[in-house]
Amino acid sequence: MVIHEPEGEKVIRSLLGFLIHHGNTDPLDKDAFYRIKDKILRRWGTVVGFDVQHLPGMKCNCCRNGYHWHWIYDWGAYGWEKCWHCGGTSWYKQERWILLLRYRLGNHDLHRPVSFLKGEWSNKPSSLLAGRFIEGFINHSNSPHHLNRECALWLFLFYDRSAFKKLITQRIGCDNIRTPFVFYQDFSYRRWRDLYGHRPYWEFDAD
Repeated sequence: MVIHEPEGEKVIRSLLGFLIHHGNTDPLDKDAFYRIKDKILRRWGTVVGFDVQHLPGMKCNCCRNGYHWHWIYDWGAYGWEKCWHCGGTSWYKQERWILLLRYRLGNHDLHRPVSFLKGEWSNKPSSLLAGRFIEGFINHSNSPHHLNRECALWLFLFYDRSAFKKLITQRIGCDNIRTPFVFYQDFSYRRWRDLYGHRPYWEFDAD
């Protein structure tokens, strides 16, 4: 039995999938954006599988296994003390494995994290869970920067008006942009620049 999706819902899913796919590249306010993304995927997305993402992390180069050798004033001598750069973990950024639910929304596959595991794992979890494996960060969109920003602003307008009011007032210079919200930000930037005489460094290079 084939269930036909109402045309209106199909359009909504297609639009929301497009906005999230592009807006995820430049979310402006990450916490607020991911709350919106989570809400939309739960309401409109269809779970089609799961993936496992590996973020390799970054070792601390200021210490040895979380401790460094330096002069300790309280002792009046050199000694080992917990590294204040990494907090004694020996990592700037801890290696992480993230289990992601994969949703289909419109024409796009989107992810929502459901669990995290920190630390080394000798066997790739994807081989254990039979899911797809993603190494490093996900490149959400190769579209022009202003389009990604525009899509994020539309999502804030629909789902978080207080965040939208804060973000739309940011003054950002963009040349030859005709998408409405980014055009407004560019107009605000140029008006502010003309009123107060501020110029960005790239305009001085042309003199």
